[in-house]
Amino acid sequence: MDIFFQTGEFYNSQNYWSIFMGPIATVLGVLISGLIAYWLFNKGIVKERMLYQEKRENERKYEQKKIENEKKDLQIKELENLQKFGKLLTTLIINVIDISSKQTGFYKKFAEEFLKDLLGQHFIEEICLENLNRLLTLDIDRILQYFEYKNLNNDDFISTLGQIDYLNEVFKRIPNDIHENNGKVVIELTNNLIAIRTKILKVCVGYLKNERKNNEQFQNNPLWTTINSIVVDYHKDNDGKPSADWDYKNLIIPIKEKLLVDQFRFDETCNELLDFAKTGGDIVFSIRQFNEELCRGLLRSIEQTEIALKKLKEVIDKLNYAP
Repeated sequence: MDIFFQTGEFYNSQNYWSIFMGPIATVLGVLISGLIAYWLFNKGIVKERMLYQEKRENERKYEQKKIENEKKDLQIKELENLQKFGKLLTTLIINVIDISSKQTGFYKKFAEEFLKDLLGQHFIEEICLENLNRLLTLDIDRILQYFEYKNLNNDDFISTLGQIDYLNEVFKRIPNDIHENNGKVVIELTNNLIAIRTKILKVCVGYLKNERKNNEQFQNNPLWTTINSIVVDYHKDNDGKPSADWDYKNLIIPIKEKLLVDQFRFDETCNELLDFAKTGGDIVFSIRQFNEELCRGLLRSIEQTEIALKKLKEVIDKLNYAP
């Protein structure tokens, strides 16, 4: 056993540790325990923070993924809606091309037949163009979006709008020209011609009655015979319906041809009838002129309409074959 010297006395090592080192060891133990506890505590906090951050990161990734999925779903939905719109657009354009082609054919037939008989009565067949109105109500921005989706250029887009606008304009203008502008003028002229016809017949019948009453030899009067034949021929096979063509061919022309001769040059009744016939002839000329101009203008519009329809068909082909 070791012996230590201290202040003149001897102490063994066991007492030394008990007196001095015990408390130190206790303090050190407490410190070490505290440090260990502190380390464990901090380690727990760090781990908790890591778990929290990991949780937040997972939540962030989940939300991001959710947003991306929602965005993707929205894009898919938007694409589906765009494709549905495109189907509607192409269906309407195809239908408009079809009905416009038929209507143009009716207009062309009407004009060609009218040109052959400018004084006759002609009726035009018209088709409902409601799908053209539906096409005009579509969102222009949406149409552009679909054209871009189908990789068509701006020229195709502008051209399509232009052709649709032209069809809308021409299919409003043509009926208006036929029924309103030209129609009203020709109806007024026809009414004037009817008035002239009535005056001619009144003069003719009055002359025939007067001669028959006052001239026993009326049948030997060449003017009476001529006027009587004109009146009889005019009423023969006449169905009674107003007809500028019938009045012109069977009344006005015969008066000019049969009365405009030297034999009747100085007869008052003859000159009166010739004046009426001249006025009636001028009216007929105006009717023909207006009707011919209507038909020529109609054929010009038809030609432009066929060009517009051809361009629309080209656009439809591009839309159908585009990826």
